[in-house]
Amino acid sequence: EAEPTPTPVEEQPVQEEAKSNMESEQPVQVEEPQPEQAEKVKDEVKEEVMEEVKEDVKEEPAQVQLEAEAAVPEPEPEPVREPTPEPPNPLLIKVQECWAAVQANQTFQTWTELIVATEKLDQLDHLHAVYEPFLAAYPLCFGYWKKYADAEARHLNVDAALAVFERGVSATPYSLDLWGHYANFRKAHGGSPDDVRSIFDRGVAYCGSDYTGHTLWDKYLQFEEEQGAPGYVAAMYTRILGHPLRELPRYMQSLNTFVQNRTSAEFMSAEEITLLTTQLATRKDQEAAAAREAAAAAEGDAELPEPMDTTVTDEDVKAGWLSQRQAIMEHAKQVADARKPFEDNIKRTYFHVKPLDQAQLANWIRYLDFMEEQGDDSLGATVIVYERCLVPSASYPEYWERYVRFLASKGMKEEAIGALQRATNVYCRTRPEIHVFAARFDELGERITEARERLQMVVRDLAPRLLSAIVAAASFERRQGDLAAASAYYETLLEGEKHPKDAEKVATKLYPFVAMQYAAFLRQSAGQVEKARTTLQDALGIAPHVRSLWEAAIHLEECAGGEGMCERVTSLYECATSAPPEGSSVQAMSEKEREELSTRSVEFADSFGDAAALSKAIAAHAARFHLPTSIAAAATERTEAATGGSRKRHAETPAPTSHEPKVARTAELPGPPPPAAGAAPPAAAPAYGAYPPAPAYGAYPPAAYAYPPAYGYGGHYGYGGYGY
Repeated sequence: EAEPTPTPVEEQPVQEEAKSNMESEQPVQVEEPQPEQAEKVKDEVKEEVMEEVKEDVKEEPAQVQLEAEAAVPEPEPEPVREPTPEPPNPLLIKVQECWAAVQANQTFQTWTELIVATEKLDQLDHLHAVYEPFLAAYPLCFGYWKKYADAEARHLNVDAALAVFERGVSATPYSLDLWGHYANFRKAHGGSPDDVRSIFDRGVAYCGSDYTGHTLWDKYLQFEEEQGAPGYVAAMYTRILGHPLRELPRYMQSLNTFVQNRTSAEFMSAEEITLLTTQLATRKDQEAAAAREAAAAAEGDAELPEPMDTTVTDEDVKAGWLSQRQAIMEHAKQVADARKPFEDNIKRTYFHVKPLDQAQLANWIRYLDFMEEQGDDSLGATVIVYERCLVPSASYPEYWERYVRFLASKGMKEEAIGALQRATNVYCRTRPEIHVFAARFDELGERITEARERLQMVVRDLAPRLLSAIVAAASFERRQGDLAAASAYYETLLEGEKHPKDAEKVATKLYPFVAMQYAAFLRQSAGQVEKARTTLQDALGIAPHVRSLWEAAIHLEECAGGEGMCERVTSLYECATSAPPEGSSVQAMSEKEREELSTRSVEFADSFGDAAALSKAIAAHAARFHLPTSIAAAATERTEAATGGSRKRHAETPAPTSHEPKVARTAELPGPPPPAAGAAPPAAAPAYGAYPPAPAYGAYPPAAYAYPPAYGYGGHYGYGGYGY
């Protein structure tokens, strides 16, 4: 039997034992250690080592602890990793760029570009930040109210979307489309029939009488048909037929179809059926009685007519009900036909920042005139037409002013104030003329504090250099008895225009006109003629080229009167008509303007001066203007045209060739044709020096119209617009 080869677990003891066995010639069986035994041996060894360590720790704990801590290697710190930056969002970058554009220049285009970028980003906080300020500035843009509500709905904010719709219809209640979207949204998101019906009712109350209001009525009618209540549908048709809509015939035809296959009890109440049946029966009885009387009164009738059937059938009831609706429709159609010429010319019914063309503006004016002529019976309809007009023309202060005046004339003071607030706070807030109008309206209503605040805001913030606003503010203070405050408005503007900050001590073009207005105020309202004279003299020293300024100074002296008036006026005329020195850099009036003023100086001397003054004025005028400028200019033009034309003709006319005969350049005019046989001889020509009779062109106008009056200043000088 062969001996197995032992596994060297503990090599030395096994070899010694094998050697001893060989010596004793006895075979030894060596067992291989099992894995469980090896693990058990390891555990025992570990326990022994731990016991020894514990004993050592008991003897020297501090030293052993230090050695153990030194034996344990410290873990290496993990390297700090920087967070990976997220890639830039191109949509967010685009929104930021559009925001910067809006902040730099707030226009409708920059706002709409920002809205488009924000819609693509589709983050709710950004959507709120964009839509809120935009709709505050442009509340009539119904499409953006719907976009805003849709954005809330996309983010599952149904209540917020309904709130947006509610704000939208409050801001633009005459929008057919927005009311329709609001009702459909409410229906699609769990709204009860009464909720949806209330939205439709509010919408048609505002714009149900719109000529194109069928778009909203169709949606309302479809909703009622979906509810399956024929009575509601019939009532809806009755309401529709009472409005001047373009589609009235279509609705009447649809009503006939609706009634045809139904009994009267399906769409009429019992009270209606009873009342109509009674009326029809009475009518039939009356007709039968009239027929019997007619038959009895007839002579020669052998037989009496058969008695009429007076029974009222259901078809009779339906026919009577339809005839009533037909009469309602006919009356509404007459109103619609009268408005049709104006409605057909309305091309834009919505708001846009682009201006309306002149044709549409004129059409709205004619339409409003027509509605006002209808009287108080159509007051509600006229108000609706005004409101419709103020949607596309919301940026025009003239239409707001007319609306306010119309409401005030009808005793609707609160409505007028509300319309004026809408114009000044939203739609025309940057237009100074509407604020001036509002101040005057407040003054008429004895709201003096509000009027003063409006005017101060205009001249301080909105249009500090607008002369009409300054005059309005000064005139307001004059009416309140505060002449010092009125003068302060003029003096502040006068000083600012005389020494502007952005120029090198050069007065602006507005300066002379401010001086003229201030001088007129000083003379007429404050009675300070000398200060007015000084104001105009200072202005003439700075702007001697402004003709109206000279005319204002002359008019001041004429109105002041008193001793030496002729000498003062003549002196002004001489200064105004004198030619500037050669080489002078001072800007002066044109030659034509100076000639016209010189002519007026002669007329003034003739009317108010003595013979010496008249002779002096005539001599001065003749010395300065040897030939009227108009005649001199015309002569110069004719000379230049003749010279240039002659040269041109010489250049264009070719020289005659050898075989062409030389002819005169000016052909002789043909003589009159010989008289026909039997005709009367021609009339003899008038003697030399005798004028032929003038043709009947029409009588000349009277002298008062042919020439301006001698000294009607407003018409003579063309200066009435400045308040003198």
